[in-house]
Amino acid sequence: MYLMNFVFFVLILDHNLQAQGKPILYPDPGRFENVISAFEKEEKSKWPARNAIVCSGSSVMSQWHDLLYHDLAPLTIIPRGFAGSNFNDQLYFADRIYIPYQPRAIILYQGENDISLGASPNEVLIKFRELVQKIRQKLPEVRFYIISIKPTPSRWELWPKMEEANRLIEKECARTDFLFFIDVASLMLDQERKPYSTIFVEDGLNLNSKGYEIWRESVRGVIIEAEWPFEQ
Repeated sequence: MYLMNFVFFVLILDHNLQAQGKPILYPDPGRFENVISAFEKEEKSKWPARNAIVCSGSSVMSQWHDLLYHDLAPLTIIPRGFAGSNFNDQLYFADRIYIPYQPRAIILYQGENDISLGASPNEVLIKFRELVQKIRQKLPEVRFYIISIKPTPSRWELWPKMEEANRLIEKECARTDFLFFIDVASLMLDQERKPYSTIFVEDGLNLNSKGYEIWRESVRGVIIEAEWPFEQ
């Protein structure tokens, strides 16, 4: 009887663990050491302005670097996106890509690669909370502007999870006065609720100039009005 009860307990435990899913195994953040070191060398040579707005995130942010100064003018911007990054990488390098600049605000695009690696929407939310908490421990007044995860043709099968992650993060932002959610996703979907093919490059993942036009107008519509009063 004892053996049967034990086997039954193990089976129930195994079922519960499977239902919860295994924790996501993130790649080593050290793969970005050269990129982060390059940011630090730039900081020493240019000495970027303090009280600016740091823009970070994955490839869609890093490929926006050259146009960010123009697209978000007249705000003071420090581009710090690094392609292929996820929330775990953000946590690992937060003390090096945010804290040294003492920014008044952060614009962040992250979460898409987390979902692609197998993270659940709730895991994305947890990582987001951890990042906010870590940065605000040293920058208690900083504001966060979170760009929604974008729908893409190449990752369309993951869109339901990405959409749920967007919903969770938007809800989190709605109840916190220093978090702001910027919806770009809804403007990237056609009448059939599928992503416009004309706003992506050939890989169906990254944006072309038309895609960045949508992003520019969406982000400007929020950030200029909110941050201009703090511009010095």
